[in-house]
Amino acid sequence: MTKKQLSKILTQLNILKENNGLEIVDSHVHPLDVMGVVHHSETKFICPDHDMIAYRKPGLMERLNYGVLEKLGSKLYFKLNSAGVKKMIKKTYSEVNDMRIINEMKIALVDQSVLLALDPWVPTNLVGDQYSSDRKFCILGSLDIHNIESGMIDGLIRTYIEKYNIIGIKMHPNLQNFKPEPSRNGEVIAERLRKLYSVIRKNNLYLLLHGGISNFTRDINLKYGAIHRSKDNGLLENFFDVFGRSELFSSGFPIIIAHLGHYGTVNVNYKLLHKICSDYSNIFFDTSGVSAAVIQKSLALLPSDRVIFGSDALYNRTAYNIAFLYEAVMNSNNKADKISMLHNIFYRNIRGLITKKL
Repeated sequence: MTKKQLSKILTQLNILKENNGLEIVDSHVHPLDVMGVVHHSETKFICPDHDMIAYRKPGLMERLNYGVLEKLGSKLYFKLNSAGVKKMIKKTYSEVNDMRIINEMKIALVDQSVLLALDPWVPTNLVGDQYSSDRKFCILGSLDIHNIESGMIDGLIRTYIEKYNIIGIKMHPNLQNFKPEPSRNGEVIAERLRKLYSVIRKNNLYLLLHGGISNFTRDINLKYGAIHRSKDNGLLENFFDVFGRSELFSSGFPIIIAHLGHYGTVNVNYKLLHKICSDYSNIFFDTSGVSAAVIQKSLALLPSDRVIFGSDALYNRTAYNIAFLYEAVMNSNNKADKISMLHNIFYRNIRGLITKKL
């Protein structure tokens, strides 16, 4: 997608905001680096020169529309040019604060953003202390499943609710090295996951889980020590037990699977997406980092009240993810009214989850 195409779509969306009451909530924003390149203690909470950040200029991923070439190329790029990846991440996350995020939100027409913690990479306390006082932001907490006893989970999450008014919990099976379905882990991790899920349900929170694979740079910041990560724990097959049952999905609380469950994968299992949506009324999918083509095909199978907008910023450009979603909705074969679909995906669905918490 080009900058000219983006500007045209943003103009159309601005008309809808003015005349049809459209709002845009970005449900998937990373305020700090989760890749392990820039340690959170090394981030300077100052606003970079706004005029020097080209929020509407497409990066390589946006030019390739998050398509097959981008997925295949990313894998090679991470492997062959790890130093280049680290350089880009450092440029993005060495200096950032609320105004950096708000500036991009304004240009992308976003009204509110959900900021994600991800312990230990992005501590909940750090995100909460920095951003929870601004009503433009909602906070998702997190915890390190390998370094917390089951008996501590309830109290920790209650503290996050009371201190930061968190609306949900963010977990990443690949970065945090666990499988979402408890029975697919060892006994200790399984017990902790079951406790976490029960606490989420008890406190009317929702759970955001990465779906798909992950490519990493070859090493991480030495301040993190020896942390094991997985490439493919986030694949949808790990959301079920060996018999095809899902204790996780059957827990009843709302769950958002990021990236339509297929981040970094070339072949999308649309049948599985449809089956999950049909079998479990509490499962949603976000659109972060997903091509317009994949979103469009997914919307032929998924109702718009089960899809939620997310951008995966600041790694991605927010405006381009909005444009890809708009393009997908307007070109989809879904028989529902297109404007109503935009309202559902851009804000109604996520606001419904936030309202249940508040």
